[in-house]
Amino acid sequence: AGLRLGWASGPVPMIDRLALHMQSTSLHTSGISQSLVAALMDHWDQDEKGLVGNWSNHADSVSLLYRGRRDTFIQAAHRHLQGLAEWTTPSAGMFCWMKLNCLEGKDGAPDQDSAQLVRTTLADAKVLFVPGCEFSPDPKVPSPYIRASFSTASPEDMDIALERLAGALRTLDK
Repeated sequence: AGLRLGWASGPVPMIDRLALHMQSTSLHTSGISQSLVAALMDHWDQDEKGLVGNWSNHADSVSLLYRGRRDTFIQAAHRHLQGLAEWTTPSAGMFCWMKLNCLEGKDGAPDQDSAQLVRTTLADAKVLFVPGCEFSPDPKVPSPYIRASFSTASPEDMDIALERLAGALRTLDK
């Protein structure tokens, strides 16, 4: 069910390979789906006076919304997780990857996996993260990482979640 249609942007060699893969796996995207989406984009790209710009304006406003949520999340991380975790500010997307310092061994290699922490201690603290092993080609290799989503959480929920994460990490550090 639904419209099986998508778009991608990126370096030309990658797009060329993607197009080749698309041609060999699905032959052709439905013409009806393409027409529906083209009409929708034309509609969204005009304001009530027929002037072009609404789609671009909408995309820009959504980008600003998520950038604001990301910035709020990163500020909360700085408030609560200094010295307990490491992260980089994402330049795109709706997730932040964090390395939990207490899960690293003396040699810098992961000593423990975040999955046990996520499924027990953090679940008990009523915070939800995705363990890094869920994204690994070999889930048996311990991962000190967790993935956090900031796309739907309110600023208050972000602050509470990261405060609870910090509290849980401090108990493990002892």
